[in-house]
Amino acid sequence: MRILPIESLDATGLVRTACTALGEGPWSYGEEGATENFEALAEAIGVRDAHHMVRVNQKHTANIRVATIDDGGRGIYYQHIEAPRAFESASFDFRLGDGIDGLITNTPGLTLCTTEADCVPVFLLDPVTRSIGMIHSGWRGTAALISKRAISLMTSYFGANPRDIIAVLGPCICKDCYEVGPELVGDFEIFFAPERIEEIFMPHGDGKYLLDVPSAVRMTLQDCGVREENITMPFECTCHGAHFSSYRRDHIPHDRMLTAIVLAESHDSSMC
Repeated sequence: MRILPIESLDATGLVRTACTALGEGPWSYGEEGATENFEALAEAIGVRDAHHMVRVNQKHTANIRVATIDDGGRGIYYQHIEAPRAFESASFDFRLGDGIDGLITNTPGLTLCTTEADCVPVFLLDPVTRSIGMIHSGWRGTAALISKRAISLMTSYFGANPRDIIAVLGPCICKDCYEVGPELVGDFEIFFAPERIEEIFMPHGDGKYLLDVPSAVRMTLQDCGVREENITMPFECTCHGAHFSSYRRDHIPHDRMLTAIVLAESHDSSMC
């Protein structure tokens, strides 16, 4: 299986990460071959097995769930997580829909998984509390501050300090490739100030705009207290690049990149 790691995160020795290359998959629960792909990915990144992985049921929300070992295998062998276990373990708003678009955990050996094909995968690591997050930040989730919800939950649930958190934006579409209609502006205006709207929405003729979703994610992370130098984006654009899935480029509904992060287990000497 062809995967690219987030090298800066793997270099800490605290986590393993993966972004699958174009053509790997499928990853949807119940789809033929998906379980076998998760099992191959588990072997590739050194996870015990796919029962120690959890994949969210993404619906372009800003809902975040705290995952525990009890969630292992969900979205792979068993149904996806559809709702929070309890109020204190989730940042969940049914007005945003009943999906889960982000996971956080401090459970070693439990792999958090999301899928993308132009949306922004956000990898989070707090090396102090040894907690992690894996976020699917589409334009709707970005507009509703999904990264803020994740950081807030890491802070309240694990005691993380946002200044310690390392954030990496995985492969996603760039501002030059993402043309959108004017109706999206109103969704961002709820939480983004006018000067920031001007920064992330660039007029592109005929009433259209080029939307800079990665910059909006960066703004949100920095507003939460994540330091600018702790936010990186090391990959090429998914759309005009050639290595990752892109719906905008290929228009293939089920072609997705799988992104994953897992905390090292204490006995895993290869990660120390």
